[in-house]
Amino acid sequence: MAEPRLFLTEPAICLSAAGGVQIATPPRLNLIVGTQLMAVKLVLPAGFDHPWHNHPEHESMGVVVRGRVRMRIGDDDDIELGPGDVWHHPVGVYHSTHAPEEAWVVEMHSPLRPDLVGLQNKE
Repeated sequence: MAEPRLFLTEPAICLSAAGGVQIATPPRLNLIVGTQLMAVKLVLPAGFDHPWHNHPEHESMGVVVRGRVRMRIGDDDDIELGPGDVWHHPVGVYHSTHAPEEAWVVEMHSPLRPDLVGLQNKE
């Protein structure tokens, strides 16, 4: 098992699917996993598209660090987010994400996502 990470540095893992949804252009990611909260730094390549999906077991919040992303959350209209903008996906609410250009985002999840925690041990 890999040592726990204390800082999010350069992306370390390539994710090919998440939440049961196939992703045509996978992001690169890096994880910090606590006991009940995790942070994921994602580098979304230009053209990244994570179609309409939900997570019935956890919620997440995130912030755009670099670049731009277009999101739709629940019944709200699509919105374009840029550096410093923050979002929240409540438990079970459908959402989608598209990156028209390369974007760096940091997302926090609670409780822990087993699909992502499992990736940490495969490095």
